[in-house]
Amino acid sequence: MELAGVRTGEDLPLALASTLGIRDYAGGRTGLREAAVQIDVRARILQALGERPTLLVVDNCEHVVDAVARWIDDIVSATRSVQVLATSRAPLMIPAERVYQLPPLPSAGDDGGQGPAVRLFIERARAARPSVSLPTEAVARLCDRLDGLPLAIELAAARVRSMSVEEIEKRLGDRFALLRGGDRTAPERHRTLQAVIDWSWNLLSPSEQRSLRRLSVFADGFGAEAAEAVAGSQDIDADLEGLVNQSLLTASDAPATGHVRYRMLETVREFAGRLLERSGEKQDVVARVRSWADAFSRRALETTYGPDQVETFKAVEEEQDNLLEVLRHTLEAGDAAVTASIFATLGLHWTIRGSHSEVMSLASRVLDALRGYRPDAVHHDQAVLALGLIGATSLIDDLPRGLRALARMRAMADRRPPEDPQLAAMVELAAALPRLSRITAVAERQCRSEIPAVSALAHLLVSQAAENGGDLDRALTEGLAAYQRARTTQDAWTIGAAAQTVAQLYSEVGRPEQTREWVERCRPHLEELNIVEDLSQLDWIEAMNDVSLGRWEEAEKIFRRLAVSQPIEDADLDRASLQAVGYVGLAEIAAAEGDPARWRQEYLRAERALGSTSAGAGSWWFYGAASGVLVSSAATGAAQDPEVRRIARKVRRRLILSHCVWPAGMVDRPMSGLTAVGLAVWLLAPECEEDVRLRGTALEILGLARGIGARQDFLSLSWPRISDLVEGWHPDLDLAGAVGRAGEMTMAERADRLTDLVHSVRIDL
Repeated sequence: MELAGVRTGEDLPLALASTLGIRDYAGGRTGLREAAVQIDVRARILQALGERPTLLVVDNCEHVVDAVARWIDDIVSATRSVQVLATSRAPLMIPAERVYQLPPLPSAGDDGGQGPAVRLFIERARAARPSVSLPTEAVARLCDRLDGLPLAIELAAARVRSMSVEEIEKRLGDRFALLRGGDRTAPERHRTLQAVIDWSWNLLSPSEQRSLRRLSVFADGFGAEAAEAVAGSQDIDADLEGLVNQSLLTASDAPATGHVRYRMLETVREFAGRLLERSGEKQDVVARVRSWADAFSRRALETTYGPDQVETFKAVEEEQDNLLEVLRHTLEAGDAAVTASIFATLGLHWTIRGSHSEVMSLASRVLDALRGYRPDAVHHDQAVLALGLIGATSLIDDLPRGLRALARMRAMADRRPPEDPQLAAMVELAAALPRLSRITAVAERQCRSEIPAVSALAHLLVSQAAENGGDLDRALTEGLAAYQRARTTQDAWTIGAAAQTVAQLYSEVGRPEQTREWVERCRPHLEELNIVEDLSQLDWIEAMNDVSLGRWEEAEKIFRRLAVSQPIEDADLDRASLQAVGYVGLAEIAAAEGDPARWRQEYLRAERALGSTSAGAGSWWFYGAASGVLVSSAATGAAQDPEVRRIARKVRRRLILSHCVWPAGMVDRPMSGLTAVGLAVWLLAPECEEDVRLRGTALEILGLARGIGARQDFLSLSWPRISDLVEGWHPDLDLAGAVGRAGEMTMAERADRLTDLVHSVRIDL
């Protein structure tokens, strides 16, 4: 039974009677409004429906939903064999009802092929113009932009009579003007997209209409609290329920927090946004959404560290798109206070998660917005933190910007010190940048802080400095101290970061059982915060040590996932580094399984993943991969291969540059040591006969590499394997003596001597 032509609830009995073929009713003479007639019609309808098992389909109920609900409730209560399927944009809200919410049509199928939205578009487009070109990717993008709405897809498909798919996609900026026409036999309310939304809009109460207009400013889903702050409705709960009932909002439980999140399809958002522009309410709504974003951000900053961290992380992640949209508007409007508040919250969230590129993408604009800004007491700490985040992150890729931000941060903190003691400690550390020796000195002093979170972070920084400097014993001691202090903070990130540091250090010194133990301590905390990059790092740390423990099958699954997830030529540096780790791991498994050809082949793949670009060759993982190439090639008689010689020359140059050009404390000595191992073994290979004169130099390089803490978690490059290999070639060489002589030097002397020796080596192509 189609109800599109039914104007009021009073006409519903006539529609039911006509559908059931009841012709000789009194309504034909006296009308259906008289009580006796209504009773007669009701009895006739129920009698007709009850005669046999019946499925009654009632289509398009929303405009007369109250009357439909009463009739259907009466029917299912009075009959035993009738089932009713009702379609409506609003539920009937009766006891017998079971609601099934139809989701938008997906563009992709479960198997990754064409989904129902794409298939619908193609079917309708072929009917409109059989010769039309329908590139699947463009059709899928178009269907996604149309929110998977079947009617919108059909209207768009009809436009292929005069346009290409790409032209339709370009013109979707004004979808309501574009999507007109279609089937002339369709109801008027189905002939344009505007009419479709108008149909639902006209069924709303004035309060619901006002709330829908105002809620269109959210770029993403939102919760009831945010809706109340922005809509300003006296009964927002009733408005939200009404909008959900009319299918203008969807409601679902957020996976992260379990809170109900409301979402507006892009088509509805555009419709409501146009009405907001014309309503005269826009200025008030903009002020409201900024106030909400400012208050949310300041509350989130108060609990970013500590026992409420996980809940705060999930909340910020949920609101990220909304906060970014408000931030873009505050940057355009020059609202420095709210800009500082939102950026500080998002920036700290991204920094903890390792998403430094997100910080850098906004750094210049935020720094410009905060030029000359004198924050009030409410926004002071947020402004200091925002400048500190920009400064510390920008030192990586834009030194002048980083120094400007740090100078402004210091000046702002000098005028008014941060109220939060933990922020004050972070500012003190950031103020020492870019001189790493000063940062270490500050961190060593902060290790004695009575604030657990401050001392835990300080111990972590000291540990990292000691590790970079090759003092792995002290690094491990400081890492364990950081973990003990972090446990008292109930702060998931601080505990997880400390445990990850300890796991990494046990891995570097070649203690796989302890590494696995600390990986398991770390993982739950990183998973709680969904820190994807750190979890990926944790995977490869565990897998590298699984190789040492003979757990090759488990390790191979991880390494293959990393190695084949993306083609090398399309990889950015971070992705290429993970891909190189995958190949390194596969190489180590091949070596452990006794397959020397595959050992060398996988190491060559790892080097190529990073060595093909100048940025990749600057990654520390390039050094490990290159060292693996040199050792595996020397062990398999391929040391004189032209590609291997080029890699050896590149390794030599990079080792010299890293020591002479990079600031003190930035050189990762354990990785430098591993690289020096590779170069020394290559120089000592039996087939390098022209380099016999360099054997003494190569032996000393090998001893010094051991002395600066060469990593031991590359099993085939670990000291027992390397010493066996070299002593098998040259039993007359005093390898133990070389190690002992290196041990008599200070760490700085070892590093300087290693650089001098590498510089003295000449490698001709």
